[in-house]
Amino acid sequence: MKIGYENTDKKIEIEIYGIPFEIKNVDKIKEYEDVEDDDLNGLEKLIETLLGNGAIDILNKQREKDGYEKINSSIALNILVAISQTYMNEYTNSVMQPLERNAERINKYNRETRKYNNYRRNRGKYGKY
Repeated sequence: MKIGYENTDKKIEIEIYGIPFEIKNVDKIKEYEDVEDDDLNGLEKLIETLLGNGAIDILNKQREKDGYEKINSSIALNILVAISQTYMNEYTNSVMQPLERNAERINKYNRETRKYNNYRRNRGKYGKY
């Protein structure tokens, strides 16, 4: 198996309300383990840690522009769930793609080997013409 820089250093992005953000600082999530589900300030700080400073202001402006209310704690939780799902899906895909290619190569080799061995094994049954 080979994993290259393109797999390990990939930028993971999420688009929220049509605005693209890069997910970063995932290693700092442990600082927010004690944040409660109804602690809007803590949830907003976590979102800004993951998406960058000013992300909440940008999202609130877009929500108001589109006719929605500002982010509350349940909306912030939904955004965090979407961020975590996106991160896990992209991370898993970047690691799994080399494994899947390797498995496909092995299956192709096994199929060709079985076909060849079956041909050699069955060659004697039918005799020569």
